[in-house]
Amino acid sequence: MPRASTRGNTFYSNNMSNTNDDANDDNTGSISGGGGPNNIGGTAFEPNAAHVAAVEKTKGFTVESMPNYQNRIMHIVLFIQTDYPHLVPLLVYELPDDVRKDPRYHFHKATHSIKWNNYTPAIMQSFMSGAMQWKDKEKGIKYTYDHLRKYHDAVLKCSEYSPYNYALPSTYKKEMKPYLTNLKKELAKAKSEGKVAEQDADPICFSLFEQICIWAVMSGQIFVWVFLVLQWNLMARASNVDSISFSNFWSKNDTILFKYDTNKKDRAGEHTTEKHCYANPLNPFLCLFLAMG
Repeated sequence: MPRASTRGNTFYSNNMSNTNDDANDDNTGSISGGGGPNNIGGTAFEPNAAHVAAVEKTKGFTVESMPNYQNRIMHIVLFIQTDYPHLVPLLVYELPDDVRKDPRYHFHKATHSIKWNNYTPAIMQSFMSGAMQWKDKEKGIKYTYDHLRKYHDAVLKCSEYSPYNYALPSTYKKEMKPYLTNLKKELAKAKSEGKVAEQDADPICFSLFEQICIWAVMSGQIFVWVFLVLQWNLMARASNVDSISFSNFWSKNDTILFKYDTNKKDRAGEHTTEKHCYANPLNPFLCLFLAMG
């Protein structure tokens, strides 16, 4: 088993690489000086433990999905162990405790990982089109495309955090693209035939929303009332409402303006817009101004 990299410069230049497709120059994610990356006037720069931890905390905002991704990788590991046991020595390795617990690699509860340099599109396609596509094989019900695509996303992301510098083949992503396109078409056809498990939640109607608001007020569940009225008026996900603080809203004329710091598609908060919310003088149970008060 090769030894995991622990030096600070390896941490900066290899294991925490930028994920943008257009950020592929040699100095991406590293601190550079004369003489090459992490080299200042001929002297190697190795950040101390406190600085490594601080950088890790900052970069950690790009890997919020890693626990889910690593869980998906464990599904792939089990697939290889079960269906292709003769390939296990070439593809799978057990994580030593020190590596598994190292926060730089985001393994979380994973116990094994994959030697990505040996991982091919053929293996991934066999996994996705094989047993994994079936939610209920006896009834012919398949998983949605988005559910299966997340396994592909997990491979791309987790391979960036290999402690032994196992990198995916350079052609992996390109070779997977036509397969994913065909898989999407296949599942779209299956969906039209009622053979795909829908996971979307049904929206609540206005009358149900009103009844929940009335119940919440009459039973003293004020937090439920305020949270639901905010969700309805902002047309927002629960996580967006949960993060609202006093700095995210203010009054202007006859409206309350809301603006999120970030949202699901804009983690940097560069394109969030204001939302205008108004009072409902005809129904106090649905009035945002009264709820906020």
